[in-house]
Amino acid sequence: MTTARTHRCHRVGALALAAAALTLTGCVSWGEARFRETRNLSAPYFGTMGLDVLTANGKIEVFKASANTIEITAEIQARTQERLDNTFIVADQVGDILFVRVQWANGRCLSNEGCAFTIAMPATESIKLKSSNGALSVDSLEGDANLETSNGRITVTDHIGDIYADTSNGRITLESIDGSVFADTSNGAVRVFEVSGPVEVDTSNGSVVIELTDDNPGPVQIDTSNGAVTLIVGDGFAGTLTADTTNGAIHCRINKVEAHRISRHHWRFDFSGDGEASLIDTGNGSITIKHKDHASAMAY
Repeated sequence: MTTARTHRCHRVGALALAAAALTLTGCVSWGEARFRETRNLSAPYFGTMGLDVLTANGKIEVFKASANTIEITAEIQARTQERLDNTFIVADQVGDILFVRVQWANGRCLSNEGCAFTIAMPATESIKLKSSNGALSVDSLEGDANLETSNGRITVTDHIGDIYADTSNGRITLESIDGSVFADTSNGAVRVFEVSGPVEVDTSNGSVVIELTDDNPGPVQIDTSNGAVTLIVGDGFAGTLTADTTNGAIHCRINKVEAHRISRHHWRFDFSGDGEASLIDTGNGSITIKHKDHASAMAY
């Protein structure tokens, strides 16, 4: 079953619930979360709202719905059938934000227990997703997005709004972003394609590829301790770009740019037009800068 509450706002429930228990068989050690259930919730959509989802040990997927309803699928796993029966999915609309939470039996999630969410919404004005262990994905929605997971990949496609993506261990892939990007992973590659705003990327161990929209002036701030960096810019990119690597070559394959060699592993590139300063820094890896039309004329 599920619960729904009202806080001086539109009522989100009564939410329709369909539950199908999937009990696993076989020998398991004590403490393994072998009791599982899928719960499907539906709620009317009252207009554009924010979404805030918090879970433990589970992925969160959010995408644009085709119908004018909110659809939530929760996949719960618990240690015992009793704990599963007394765990509820709570969806509350408070003001203009829909909060989705797991109300665990006895008020806490035990080790190996978890819940994954798949949510379809017609539109969003903000998104906040947080999982202690699980992948996060957002597709074809709007609003500033704050995405955090301690272990798992983060994927965003076709989004209007600024992106904050933070994972301790996992790849970050962002594609077609109409806004700014901040991406941080301690262990994983970062791929950002067709972003229209400023970009800041930090990874301790992984390669980085950034492609700006043609009219994006920057700036970009890219830092990786171990990995190659590729930056692809358009005609609108402006200002000064400093490229620094401790161990690796630096290549700029753009015709109309002034290149200044500071040292073998430290170059400055002056692009036409006024713009904020950009920086690429890698401790171990090559740096490649090129135009979106892939013109190749110089190598540094």
